[in-house]
Amino acid sequence: MKTTLPAGPDAPRALQGLWILMARRKIMYRMRRRYGSAFTIDIPVFGKALVISDPAEVKQLFTTSPELADNVEVNLGRVLGPGSLFALEGDAHRRQRKLLVPPFHGRRLKAYETIVEDEAVREMATWPEGREFPVLESMMRITLNAILRAVFGAEGAEFDELRVLLPKFVALGSKLAVLPVPRTEIGSITPWGRFRA
Repeated sequence: MKTTLPAGPDAPRALQGLWILMARRKIMYRMRRRYGSAFTIDIPVFGKALVISDPAEVKQLFTTSPELADNVEVNLGRVLGPGSLFALEGDAHRRQRKLLVPPFHGRRLKAYETIVEDEAVREMATWPEGREFPVLESMMRITLNAILRAVFGAEGAEFDELRVLLPKFVALGSKLAVLPVPRTEIGSITPWGRFRA
């Protein structure tokens, strides 16, 4: 059965990769406006990739059978490790994916509402009154704190430690996801060496 992928930019792979490296969010928003909620990109390391942003399509992807949509290449598995959902295939992938579903059911999400509200109220108490100010950092703190409490169950010293570590880990992992894995280990002077440490 032949599959037709949705349209996307026809610029050379290297140029598309450069766009993503230089302004990933801006480029993704621009492509979504131009091509719709599903489009195809072609970037170094990953090759052709389907990008979807419609919540119904994302849900459909996560609930479909692995015979239709499986983890063909372990791209993020290099960063997140061999037990990560992104590194698994077939039955192992399906079992791990099923573990992710219960925390996102309606009743469970309702329980997170109080955590998000607490974090939002705590952050808004620090906002200046009577003047404009940027809110991106505040929104990121609310999101991070809510994730640490609701998803990781972190509290006290563990919460404080993860608040410092997780953003650095995510930033480094985002960069590593697009870098080739070195064949030899050079130590902590390389991004991969720092990541492993």
